[in-house]
Amino acid sequence: MKKETIRKHVDSELHKISAGKKRAALSKPGSSKADQALQKLNKTQVNRLSVLFRVCHALAKQGRPFTDYLWQCKLALQNGSDVGPTYQNDKQAREFTKYIAEDQRQEINKHVSAAKFLTLMSDGSTDCSVTEQEALYVRHATAGVISTNFVGICSVDKADADHIERGICSNMTSHTKIPEGTWLKKLVGFGSDGASVMVGKNNGVVAKLRQKQPCLQVIIYLFKCFF
Repeated sequence: MKKETIRKHVDSELHKISAGKKRAALSKPGSSKADQALQKLNKTQVNRLSVLFRVCHALAKQGRPFTDYLWQCKLALQNGSDVGPTYQNDKQAREFTKYIAEDQRQEINKHVSAAKFLTLMSDGSTDCSVTEQEALYVRHATAGVISTNFVGICSVDKADADHIERGICSNMTSHTKIPEGTWLKKLVGFGSDGASVMVGKNNGVVAKLRQKQPCLQVIIYLFKCFF
């Protein structure tokens, strides 16, 4: 073969592309300059998002409005945290909080699924539109650790035993993603106040739940200390 032909081939674009692919195939993952630059960029972005997610988590825990998010980001920046130039508005705070809630819900669902026995605790109140709202908590033990977790709040059309019982069951099923027949088999207790609509012997919520789970035990609490 002529040297000139070989030299032209070496300098050709096709040969350079093929040689680059060969070097990339033989190199260790993450060793190229492009990979290293991307990793550094990703690490910076992850650190920024971690700060923003912690801010949203704090707002949710303290019951603060999403409009506080912007000045909390400015405060984090003044304290030396890198928050970046983006994702700093109340709409994004709402989105981040939604992701946090979904992650927490999945964690709760994992523990509830692993638990052998469950106790539900429910209490109701009317909101500003005079609509009955039922709050539901689940108490369980996993690996020897007793936990009480908030399941969710649901609206009921009417504050009678039929509607409340259906609301509790649909609330538990929709929020935990566990079929009703599965969690009912684990249900051993139900806690509520002493209202007749809840603990009525014949037509109360407990009576209707016992039609589905005859072994259900009732706990009447004196103080509303779910939190």
